[in-house]
Amino acid sequence: MLKISDLPQIMNGQILHLTQDHSVSRLLTDSRQLVVHPEAIFFAIHGENHDGHQYLEQVLSQNVVNFVVERSGSSLPTAFSKANVIVVKNSIRALQALSAFHRSKFDIPIIGITGSNAKTIIKEWLFQLLDDQHVVKSPKSYNSQIGVPLSVWQLNTGADLGIFEAGISRKGEMEHLAEVIRPTIGIFTNIGTAHDAGFADVREKIREKCILFRESSTIIYRKDHVLVHEEISKLFPDHLLFGWSTKGGAKLNFILTTKDAETTVRWEFPDPGQVILPFVDNASVENALHCLAFLLSQGYATDHIQRRVGFLQNIPHRLALKQGVNNCYLVDDTYNNDYAGLGIALDFLNQQPHGKGKVLILSDIKQASGTSHSLYQSVAERIRSYGINRFFGIGENLEKHRELFPPDSEFFSTTEDFLEWMNHHPFENQLILIKGARVFTFENIVQQLLRKHHGTVLEINLDALAHNLNFFRKKLPAKTKLMVMVKAFAYGTGSHEVANLLQYHGVDYLGVAYTDEGVDLRKRDITIPIMVMNPTPDDFSQLVDYQLEPEIYSLELLDQFKQFCIEKNIAHNVHIKIDTGMHRLGFDLSHIDALASSLTQSPLKVVSVFSHLAAADDPNQKSFSKQQFEVFKAATEKLEGKLDSTPLKHILNSAGILYFPEFHLDMVRLGIGLYGIGPEKQLRGISSLKTTISQIKTVPRGETVGYNRRGLLNRSSKIATIAIGYADGYDRRFGNGTGTVLVGDKLAPVVGDICMDMTMIDITDCIAKVGDQVIIFNDEHSVQHLSERIGTIPYELFTKISERVKRVYYVE
Repeated sequence: MLKISDLPQIMNGQILHLTQDHSVSRLLTDSRQLVVHPEAIFFAIHGENHDGHQYLEQVLSQNVVNFVVERSGSSLPTAFSKANVIVVKNSIRALQALSAFHRSKFDIPIIGITGSNAKTIIKEWLFQLLDDQHVVKSPKSYNSQIGVPLSVWQLNTGADLGIFEAGISRKGEMEHLAEVIRPTIGIFTNIGTAHDAGFADVREKIREKCILFRESSTIIYRKDHVLVHEEISKLFPDHLLFGWSTKGGAKLNFILTTKDAETTVRWEFPDPGQVILPFVDNASVENALHCLAFLLSQGYATDHIQRRVGFLQNIPHRLALKQGVNNCYLVDDTYNNDYAGLGIALDFLNQQPHGKGKVLILSDIKQASGTSHSLYQSVAERIRSYGINRFFGIGENLEKHRELFPPDSEFFSTTEDFLEWMNHHPFENQLILIKGARVFTFENIVQQLLRKHHGTVLEINLDALAHNLNFFRKKLPAKTKLMVMVKAFAYGTGSHEVANLLQYHGVDYLGVAYTDEGVDLRKRDITIPIMVMNPTPDDFSQLVDYQLEPEIYSLELLDQFKQFCIEKNIAHNVHIKIDTGMHRLGFDLSHIDALASSLTQSPLKVVSVFSHLAAADDPNQKSFSKQQFEVFKAATEKLEGKLDSTPLKHILNSAGILYFPEFHLDMVRLGIGLYGIGPEKQLRGISSLKTTISQIKTVPRGETVGYNRRGLLNRSSKIATIAIGYADGYDRRFGNGTGTVLVGDKLAPVVGDICMDMTMIDITDCIAKVGDQVIIFNDEHSVQHLSERIGTIPYELFTKISERVKRVYYVE
């Protein structure tokens, strides 16, 4: 095993301190997700959004003693004289070099997957199809400059095969990933528009991705993607290429027949064969054909392929947080169970401070390499290091190794045994991670623990939310603080779940509309400062008890809160609102003298003074916005001249951050931009509203659909009833063809009026069945587009989504 003293030569670094020459078995890169172990080494990475060097003392305080840093000894905390420290020029390159050295010790087949889309689903499907082998794979979507070396580091002597995905966003990145993965077999999935800005053109992007395959003996790709075929053919000799097609003319040609919800696939080379795929959408079929091409290229027998491919299922390659029964929350990770994925799932569990006991329900780990004893010993160590309060193991192997686990752990031979036990021992107020291999059917556990909702779900992508947060952060000077608005149930997405992520990412302030919103966040373990925009005298006690900071916008409110604090003999923080032209709330310039006089000798501390631009997103109103700023500047200068303090100043909202960098001041307030709404293409939509088909019927031409017979049919039509209505927040203005929804890859119009709990749509031109998913909005069918159809704004559609609609939070 590698020692600390071996690393400088591998990573081109120098030892700054070496107090004890530990072995190295675990790599850490995120100070928020530490698993303390004597053989762990922390890489302090200076990234675009965070600098790991800022958290070195925090990591050291958690008993991590091995470090790779980019700074000299003079800039490190004095406590580091007792740690093992290696200095390198670039921590990411050092991490990659260490993982590449580790990769060089293994002479086994390695599959490398790249392309614009579908890398993760193809990797997971191959993992399913090869479950008779010991496979090491990238956990989740670990395909970045950091994710790839962390993935490859998992290779061990028991592995038969490795499957790793690689993604790049600019020229020059794949060179480093290729050195780490060195695949013997390559799969190029497809090419799309993602990350176009990082390349001169599409052909250059294809060539850059193909660098991954420079040591591969087989390269699998779809010949029908013309540009991919042309560039790959130029770069590699024909004997390395294994192209496939649905149009003919390739080494492997597939013939497709679609019926109902299935696709039959036939081929003649290398031997005739046929399989039935359990889906018909183009993306899933293409992904499955990549997997088929791999199996055929490697000589798998047709009967082996037929037995396995029919069981493929679309995988939710993400972790999801769901509301459970009895005030529980569930982290649903039930589609497979690999050791590396367990660590990621436990990290996600630890990011959810819901004030609940932490429970892990785990099945035997399938496809695990190495000895069972060493594997489950590592699992038990993780359970202890993550502070799991209760552990439930399901499967024969876990039962055999029960002595390795905490003494209060419980074990069951089968999922059915556990379900029977759970009937008599309900969970209450717990945060439960459910992670199991597919054969254990843990989805039955999830269904029993889920809080019952109807079929409509609002999915919130926490990775996209973090991306948007970092996008706006990059626009700000280092000194400018960030307040994020989570009012109105965080624009419909769920206040405390979003607030928890924002706290995790270190925002400076949160803003809410009403006191009860702030109280709820405090009860959910949100500890960062919170400004309340609409306080009332009835709320003063709660403001003080829960350390919430009120916006003060009038002399009357100021005097009331000041008197309250005097009577209670307490000091309290407040935020002063200036009206600079919005004419909604706030002090006019003429009120500043009276305001300052009232604040003098007051128990109130003014922590910020702020205003709001009325039309920051309107280029035609730029001069008015500048006029507002001048009013704000005059008011704050006058107020500061009379106060014995210098409060924070802020005037910009999401649009203002983008359009008025000269007004960033001490703090900005990020609102709708966090949720993906704005003019910048780099912003990502964070939510998808989905429902299901309850019933389908054929209705003759001339009949009507819905209330008041407004849905007149001009043809015989297939009418589907979907489980969403205006009580869920689906606006009645979408009725009678104004609204459309996505069914598969086609838009289906609304027929007739929107009902309270249901809506009827015309699916005559769609392929669908009862129970299928229907998209109300997502990235493709955007909420921006929907709001324009009915003459409103995305804010209204987001905030109308009823709380009875289940929220599911996930990371990719």
